[in-house]
Order: sequence, then C-alpha cells, then structure tokens
Amino acid sequence: MSNEKINAGHKNVDTSEEKKTAASARIDKRITLLDDIVMEREATFTSMEGLPTKLTEFTTKNDWVAADIDLKSITFTRGTYYQKWNKEKFETRLTKLFERIKNPKRMNDEVKILNDQINDLRLINQNLMEANHKLDRKLSREVALLKNQLKASLAANKRLHEQLQRKADVVTFKPKGN
Repeated sequence: MSNEKINAGHKNVDTSEEKKTAASARIDKRITLLDDIVMEREATFTSMEGLPTKLTEFTTKNDWVAADIDLKSITFTRGTYYQKWNKEKFETRLTKLFERIKNPKRMNDEVKILNDQINDLRLINQNLMEANHKLDRKLSREVALLKNQLKASLAANKRLHEQLQRKADVVTFKPKGN
C-alpha cells in the first residue's frame, strides 16, 4: 500500500470545468446585472443609494436586485469569487463598478454648467435686444430727419418753382435772331 492519505473531507468536492464555468457564469450575470443598473442610473442621474459598494454587500444582499430576476441563477459565495480563476477574471471589472457607485456622475456639476450656459445666453440675448432697440431708435430718428429734410426740400423746390413761374410771367421770351 502506498503512504498517500486520502483526504476524506474533500472527496465530494467537484472541481470540474463545468462547475467552474457555471460559477463564473453566475458571477458574470450578477456583475452584468449591477452594471446595467448603474448605467441606467448614471444616464438618468439617479442616486446610487441602495446599491452594493463592497464585495460582502454584493454577494450577500439581494435588495438591489429586481424582483423578476431568478436569485438562484445569480447567487454565489465569496469563496467562489475568491477562486483564482474567478478573481482574476472579475476583480478589475467589479472594482471599477464599485468606484462608479461610490463616485457617481455629479448631476449638480452638469446642471450647474448648463445653467451657467443658459445665463450666458440670456445675457447675450439681452445685450442683443438692447443693441437692436438702440438701432431701431437711431433708425427712427434718421427716418424722421430725412422726412423733415425731404419736406423742407420739397417746400424749397415748390417755392423756387413758384418764383420761377412769377418771373416767367413778367419776363418775355425773346428768341435770338428776331
């Protein structure tokens, strides 16, 4: 007989590739589900409150999971996550996801920028309206001045024309050569 001991405590452990793949698929599905929720909330600037920010919360709490999701298909233990093949595969993705949850896009910053742009555009609009009003008043003054000059010119023209008519009545026309 050989001196090798059989580890009776671990003989029922299945380390087959199928089990590894199934466990990885459950982890991936849970991470994808959380990622979809985070993307949806980021798009609508909704609070990230209630979402897990640590691995323990992510694996044990299910209050952030939608009711229509089969919990059995996304349930796994931290031990499963910490298996070398899973940790290498999912650690970076999950860490980045937790960072996005802890530090969400700031709606207030974007709204403040947009409000500042709106205020700048309002100021530009107001300045343009004032300039338009000034130009309108200047144009009105110029039109009134030109109308007065035209009236004066027409009156002077009429007066000169009348003088010419009066003198024409007095002065007889004498053609040359007669």
